[in-house]
Amino acid sequence: MKSLPMKQQKTSDRHGQLSLRQKCILVLAGTYVLLLAGLTAFSSQILAGSLPGVRVSYAGDGYIGDVFYNTVLPEKCLFANADGTTCIWLVTEKDTPLGKRLYVHSQDAAVIRSSDGICAIRPILDLNQPVVREADQELSDGAQVRLREEEP
Repeated sequence: MKSLPMKQQKTSDRHGQLSLRQKCILVLAGTYVLLLAGLTAFSSQILAGSLPGVRVSYAGDGYIGDVFYNTVLPEKCLFANADGTTCIWLVTEKDTPLGKRLYVHSQDAAVIRSSDGICAIRPILDLNQPVVREADQELSDGAQVRLREEEP
């Protein structure tokens, strides 16, 4: 078997191998990508933990006494505005580049009738419209929120 000249052997040995500089660049790039992914996941958890947590009820229709009303909610869904008027917090879902997010918007409400913890209100809401029943922090119009787990 004939051996290759020395210069050709070095070239053959290096073929398919990375230089030390290339290896360092790959290691740094991999570390950077992992760090970015970790920070993204961690910041999402921090953000989720800092968002107000809410529990919701859903608008329905029904009878209070012998009268039918188009919008019936638990009384716990009623909140007081700074000026003393009554409001409810409507929950809306929006698609964002980071996925679906929940936001709240204040809606003035007038109680028409209440009985046994349930009330009929105006304005008329869509059936099954999510409405905040309980919040663990003060809410502000347009704020992003997260749903809290229901207690057993």
